[in-house]
Amino acid sequence: MEVVVVSRKMHEGPDILGGVTAGLIIILIALLFIMTPFLLGHLWNFITDFTWQEVYPGFIWWAPQNPHPEVYNTLFLFFIGTLVINVIVLILRVIFRDSYRRQIESIGGIIVSVGISWAAYNLTLNNNFTAFAGWVIVFIGVSIIISSLGYYAVRSMETE
Repeated sequence: MEVVVVSRKMHEGPDILGGVTAGLIIILIALLFIMTPFLLGHLWNFITDFTWQEVYPGFIWWAPQNPHPEVYNTLFLFFIGTLVINVIVLILRVIFRDSYRRQIESIGGIIVSVGISWAAYNLTLNNNFTAFAGWVIVFIGVSIIISSLGYYAVRSMETE
């Protein structure tokens, strides 16, 4: 009979820090509404401004017709806020010796937040929503790849 030892890093209880993250994001959204006067109106104008446009010869994309600097700035601040939250949560996950899986998820969140913050900053400068949407997709893909490689690395270390 073979005895299997389960690492404490593999044991997963309730994700208390996940709840903390959700609470911090709700606070972040509330602060953005406090800091940006008439944000709901700006969001409504942004959403109703979308139309199908030829953004590149032969390529049609659903994008806003006009720049919306208030919305773009709020997006930038939101992703900077999520970056700060993800860094704090990763530090807490390491301090509290949370599972490797959850630590890797936090690293993935940091990668997405850094990338999309950069894309949102460029959006505030260039008002090019199509480029922003493309970069969002790129950074989500990069995060998935890095997280998958992290999971693979942890699994291979545990089987040795």
